[in-house]
Amino acid sequence: MMDPDKVDVLFKQKQIKGGSEHLVALLPGEERVLKDLNVRLKATESTFDYLTDLALSNYFFDDDIRLEGLYVEDGVLHIVTSQPFISGIHPDWDLLKSGMLERGFKHENPNSRIPTFCAWVAGLGEVSIIDLHENNVVLGKVSQAVEPIDAHFYFDSVFERIAALRHLRLLD
Repeated sequence: MMDPDKVDVLFKQKQIKGGSEHLVALLPGEERVLKDLNVRLKATESTFDYLTDLALSNYFFDDDIRLEGLYVEDGVLHIVTSQPFISGIHPDWDLLKSGMLERGFKHENPNSRIPTFCAWVAGLGEVSIIDLHENNVVLGKVSQAVEPIDAHFYFDSVFERIAALRHLRLLD
């Protein structure tokens, strides 16, 4: 458990632009960003989905997202995570789409701008990666690749999600 007052001070000192569900702070000495999620603002159906999306992002995008801690403020649970800072810009849609295709992901609706891509996993089938719009992807200055920074994954049920996590050896 984290101290909410210390988290608040850190975010006030180091905050950078976040999204609709996260406060984000840059830790320059560590080349990482901290993300503070108020669970009432999460974009996923459940906290379990949110947490397992982090593991799936690490798996599919070779990311290094870490659970740093939790705290409760005004009766609301907050989840604090960190991930590597990626210097770069948010690509436009065409660059995002071509970059995801280059990385081996298929656009689910090729004639649309719906930000859903698919990954093929042997023995599992297609896994839907959702919410990969321009603000959730960075074109890395160093990697020159599109790097998802806030991907979510869609499964028809919690049972399918658990089966996929087990198949990928992300859940015992």
